[in-house]
Amino acid sequence: MSLIKSIVWLSFMLSFLESTASQNANSKRLVCYFNADSLLANGYAKFTMAHLNRAASLCTHLAYDSAFLQPQSFALRLSKAPITTNDIRLQYPHLKLYLTLGGDKDGHEPYIALLASNRSQQLKFIQNCVEEVKRLGFDGLDLAFPLPRNKPSEETSVAMFFKDLAKIWSDKKMDKYKEKYTSLVNEMKEAFDKAKLSLVMTVLPNVNSSLYFDVPKIQHSFEFINLFAFDFNTPERNPSEADYSAPLFMNRKQHRLPYANVDFQVSHWLNNGCPASQLNLGVATYGRAWNMTLESGLSGEPIVEHTLANVGFGKHFLKNGSISWTNICFHLPPQQRHGVSLSQITDEYGNYAFRPANKNGTRGYWISFDDPQFAARKAKYVNEKALGGVAVFDINRDDFKSICRGTEGFPILQAIRRTLNIEQTPQRRSFATLQKKLANALKFIG
Repeated sequence: MSLIKSIVWLSFMLSFLESTASQNANSKRLVCYFNADSLLANGYAKFTMAHLNRAASLCTHLAYDSAFLQPQSFALRLSKAPITTNDIRLQYPHLKLYLTLGGDKDGHEPYIALLASNRSQQLKFIQNCVEEVKRLGFDGLDLAFPLPRNKPSEETSVAMFFKDLAKIWSDKKMDKYKEKYTSLVNEMKEAFDKAKLSLVMTVLPNVNSSLYFDVPKIQHSFEFINLFAFDFNTPERNPSEADYSAPLFMNRKQHRLPYANVDFQVSHWLNNGCPASQLNLGVATYGRAWNMTLESGLSGEPIVEHTLANVGFGKHFLKNGSISWTNICFHLPPQQRHGVSLSQITDEYGNYAFRPANKNGTRGYWISFDDPQFAARKAKYVNEKALGGVAVFDINRDDFKSICRGTEGFPILQAIRRTLNIEQTPQRRSFATLQKKLANALKFIG
């Protein structure tokens, strides 16, 4: 081979190797949750593989939120949406792919039953998990068990909180579940290590970590832990009071539950032995909306009382008051589309937007959310606390179609990525494509 041909060949190979670099030089994680069912949606919410490919270039890890637990058999039940990992893996070899088991769409009963089951049943469950993860081409499993949630308290005084908490902690049944969870995940860790698979964990909103998770005994079983510190206040949990759904810190102006903020949740895990670098902070790409009434007043300053939970927003009804960032930004300055204009307020705790009810007591709205700027503020908090990264839930409720505020797709995801200093990964050309180009180049050289 001539010197020129050798140089051309070497250049192509270096290009290929550079494109297959396993990760960013930055060690921060950006875990992107993807609701596989969004591929089956129609119209406005339709999410395509092209959108997924675009998001994949921004993430370091991708979690498919698409597996649930069958009662009694404890077999995995998959979403109806097709699960395809090959294309993503070929184009973005740096990306680690996970199958998420559980999540908010599943009930807690099968998971409690699993914890209470005998060792033989649990070993069968573990083996089934290993087989399914390998069959589907994932790098690991994300345990997002929807364990029973804290009940919203009608009395929000600090004294009542600690009284209730002391009562719960004294329940020996809860200690039993904590021991069962520890035993299960340690068994899973051993099996997944043998299969060369990863195991990660997601703490869902309002699951009391003190009841179910023995942090020092379980943290070593997971590659990382995603802490979903949002949805503390929702129309479903607090129908008559609107408040920040995911405040960064506690607002002490009024009586609030001290655990209902990001800083408390993060501090709990760190103070109980979880390494900061192992913990990812969860950030939601959707908000929570209430209807304001005449009795709610005009200021909009939270806590807003006399609200309603059955939210109609413009012409739409919002299930559980959940509203995507795209639908929110439609109605904020300078967009203000569709005839519903809202005033936006940002403070150290979070964002909210509102419009008081009209004289008929209707068309009043109050929404708590994280916009791209406040999502970046939470990413800055992650840097300040030396946490491992951010887990975005979920990418299909970000503005993936570039409808609002400029032309950049996934603005929340982008804002977090930039703050964490994670470089966007270019789509990799396949080795076959590079081989063809190399052959043509060498033929041209002769």
